[in-house]
Amino acid sequence: MAKKDPFGLAKINFFQDVISCLMNLKPYALDHNLGKYDAIRHAHFLTGIEAVEGDYLEFGVFTGSSFAHSVRSYKKLGEFNQRKGPVRFFGFDSFEGFGESEDENQHPFFQDSNFVWPVERVLKRASKLARNHGVEARIIKGFFDETLRDSKKYEIEKASVIFMDCDLHDATRRALEFCTELIQDGTILLMDEYFYFQGKAGMTPYGAFIDWCATHQIGHRVIRSYGIGSAIIILQRATV
Repeated sequence: MAKKDPFGLAKINFFQDVISCLMNLKPYALDHNLGKYDAIRHAHFLTGIEAVEGDYLEFGVFTGSSFAHSVRSYKKLGEFNQRKGPVRFFGFDSFEGFGESEDENQHPFFQDSNFVWPVERVLKRASKLARNHGVEARIIKGFFDETLRDSKKYEIEKASVIFMDCDLHDATRRALEFCTELIQDGTILLMDEYFYFQGKAGMTPYGAFIDWCATHQIGHRVIRSYGIGSAIIILQRATV
């Protein structure tokens, strides 16, 4: 006796196959970047309506596309932005890969050769953003062990939104330590590799994050995931 098909799935198999083929035409990078851009917009909106003062810090700028999108998203807030002061934009990257790192070979994709980009292009992009949108936008070139020694050097007092795209444990931990004194209740952290490295802690970006939270009593809650393997996290200055 033939099985019943109460949902009529047999009739729509053709359309399901078409949808499957179309979805697989979409590059994975596009999937991730669309989710990331949406997350950046949400981060600026949430910190804006809750009047979370401070600057935008991005660690791992690469081509500068996320940095540029962040500026545009912030400027589109308009009446929703309840902050008293303006947001400045700081981007940190070596633009030469990871440099010397004990865990540089821990992941098959996160290798130097995939993350080298001409810094001149990004500087030109940042300069245009600052001019067109009336914001302060700074790109700081150099390996993190050189550029992330002291936030006071850049006159940064608070962070409202932090975008962390450091790929590896060492760079992530160094960037997080740089941010420790800048965290306040409501700071939003966007972490690009939160669920990568097979979900393991230890010498991974996620491991660096949970160790940093424990060391400095930083409270945190994951708002939601975005893109592929990434998370929006809201931070509190101290665990209650």
